[in-house]
Amino acid sequence: MHAHVKVLGVVYIVLGSLGVLLTALFSSVLLGVLTTAASPAVDTDAAAGATFLHIAVLMLTLAMLTLSLPGIICGWGLLRFKSWARIVGIVLAAIEIVFPPVFTIIGAYGLWVLLSRETEALFAAAASPSN
Repeated sequence: MHAHVKVLGVVYIVLGSLGVLLTALFSSVLLGVLTTAASPAVDTDAAAGATFLHIAVLMLTLAMLTLSLPGIICGWGLLRFKSWARIVGIVLAAIEIVFPPVFTIIGAYGLWVLLSRETEALFAAAASPSN
């Protein structure tokens, strides 16, 4: 299970990093387009709609970062067998289960890895002061 925990840690880091990167890319492009649409030279109705969409894009950005950043942090913790990372990983895997198809597979794999008795023993051994 040692190798599975490492693989899961790398998967969480890669997916979290991709999430942050894509969020930054799409948010900057959308906000740039909306800023142009909200300029005074444009129709006032379009400017009002652009303001509403600004808020929506910012909320979507916050939501995506809220899902991506814990994955990066959890992946780092899993690679170092931190006891808190196992719990965070279980929570993330449970959340991922509801986003088919790819995240469902990753979530199921994460639950299988992190809920096994072998993995529990690995984290307990890593947390013991004799190491």
